Amino acid sequence: ACGSTRERTADIVVQTQNECNVPAMAHLTCVNATKADIAELLDNYHQRGICNILGLRGDPPEDAEAFQAIDGGYAYANELIKAIHDDGRFDLVCAAYPDGHPEAPNAQADWDRLCDKFDAGSLAAITQCFFEPGVYKEMLTYCQQRHADIRIIPGIIPVVNYKQLVNFCTRCGAVIPDAMREKFEPIQDDAEAVEQQGLAFTIDLCRSLLALGAPGLHIYTLNKSKHTAHIVETLRAEGLL
Repeated sequence: ACGSTRERTADIVVQTQNECNVPAMAHLTCVNATKADIAELLDNYHQRGICNILGLRGDPPEDAEAFQAIDGGYAYANELIKAIHDDGRFDLVCAAYPDGHPEAPNAQADWDRLCDKFDAGSLAAITQCFFEPGVYKEMLTYCQQRHADIRIIPGIIPVVNYKQLVNFCTRCGAVIPDAMREKFEPIQDDAEAVEQQGLAFTIDLCRSLLALGAPGLHIYTLNKSKHTAHIVETLRAEGLL
């Protein structure tokens, strides 16, 4: 993230897969990497048994105002995804932005770029966080015009600290709906109330998305594993997962 090195990511992905006995997916960005760097990293992943890649353009380094590809690097996520797809050794997932990427002129233009990533070889997409099921449905319906069998997995951030959530969404361009603001702003300084009501809100969002046909959920745990566990256990008890 933000231009940091890739070594820890590779080590953690391999450790997760080997020690936890679950398939792991490496996040791979274009930031500060040449095509040769990416090819070398792919060789490393393949040799270490990793076969799943989330291909991203990536955020600009912290000292840069905007993303700019380095000489000999990839400029866009679809270029990276096509190169990895053509490599032939990995299954690919990409990123999706229900509210539109902050750099896109509008959401529909960004959804067109999402379809480009599927054209390049992505098998599924994981979304940035969002908070309205209708936005997910609109994006899915739009993209199905080009890819009838498209798989878009909602990215869920548990609402457990409203102030932190607002700061995060401001940075990444995710929209907090007015109804959600009205619900949480009056209690934002009451940590217990936010956590209790926020988890209920998050679970309701998950229920709605699964009812719309979401193929699964990607929960951004953010080092708060007990909240993720509570959400998953609740949905499993209801037979939704």
